Amino acid sequence: MSTSHRIKKIFQKDPDTILLFTIHEKHGIHSVACDNYDSLVNFLHGLFLERDQYYYESEPPEKPVLSLSKEYADQLPDGPVRRAALEEIENFEQHLKYYKECLHEYEVIESIRSGNKEAVVDFMLDIRYDHEYERITWEELQWA
Repeated sequence: MSTSHRIKKIFQKDPDTILLFTIHEKHGIHSVACDNYDSLVNFLHGLFLERDQYYYESEPPEKPVLSLSKEYADQLPDGPVRRAALEEIENFEQHLKYYKECLHEYEVIESIRSGNKEAVVDFMLDIRYDHEYERITWEELQWA
């Protein structure tokens, strides 16, 4: 279940819930309390817009290309050439996995830029929740 669905359920279960979001940035930490889902969407969308030109990709990633097939590599005789071919295939598969992750992130960013404000919740709290200069944690406040 995505973070946005979990948070929606929390607010639906108890309308008096307050969630505390802590934003850890390079030069400081600040916290924001949200008492409903719409206030969270608006807060995260504003944070996204503030960071958009500095943090997020403006171009889709370049898709990696494999120069040989697994079948071809399997037909090579044992030795350094075959090992190099199999290593190239393994590196390609790792690059392809990274490409798919970056492409998904780029597509979500473009969706938000195109007006899908609600996508910002999963983007900020699932995809970008823990990066070098930005991290967002959240917790439900307990009343004494």
